[in-house]
Amino acid sequence: MNPELDVSFRRQLQVLGTFLFMLGAGFVLDRGLPAVGWVIALIGAALLTWAARTRKNRGLPVPSGPSVRGDGPEEPPPPEAA
Repeated sequence: MNPELDVSFRRQLQVLGTFLFMLGAGFVLDRGLPAVGWVIALIGAALLTWAARTRKNRGLPVPSGPSVRGDGPEEPPPPEAA
């Protein structure tokens, strides 16, 4: 597995794997071709697993500092007036 794969290639693997998995599940649930459906679903699951594993070393960078949402460390409360 090459961690330097392009992001679009991984996306294509995810789309193809999901399509094959759902197509295979449809064949199994429809009881038309259950054996073929299981094979197609397993191929789709293998593609999804491969796509997930190739992303392991190429995740999004972790931002340093406050959160991206802006909910970083809060200011301490002002001292109470006596």
